[in-house]
Amino acid sequence: MLPGLSATANQFAVTIDDGANTNRVALYRVGSTTELRSTNAAAGQIVAGTLVTAGTVAKLAVRWSAAIYTAAAQGQTPVAGGSTAVPAMTTLRLGDSQPGTGTLNGWLQRVRFWRRLLSPTEMQEITAP
Repeated sequence: MLPGLSATANQFAVTIDDGANTNRVALYRVGSTTELRSTNAAAGQIVAGTLVTAGTVAKLAVRWSAAIYTAAAQGQTPVAGGSTAVPAMTTLRLGDSQPGTGTLNGWLQRVRFWRRLLSPTEMQEITAP
């Protein structure tokens, strides 16, 4: 569940980064919505879009590789994060960001990691309510 707070509070559910804050793929709450966002030191930020509303229970999935990152929520069609190459990632963070300034005020009930890239259909199936 991602409870609502002030519109200026960023809360990170999942961040995959290179050990720094400049190259990352993050699923996080911005104001009253949850977005998938990639930050690449060379290419800037790309926002994949709003996935769920704060204060609701949601099933979310994120997939990434060197060439793509995608997120899905509530059994909907996955949202692609653009065609910018994803930098090499070394660190998975749950409930916070690299500088420790985006602590999640909510719950991550279950986290599962697959060692392969899930298909869009699989992402829809595992996030279906």
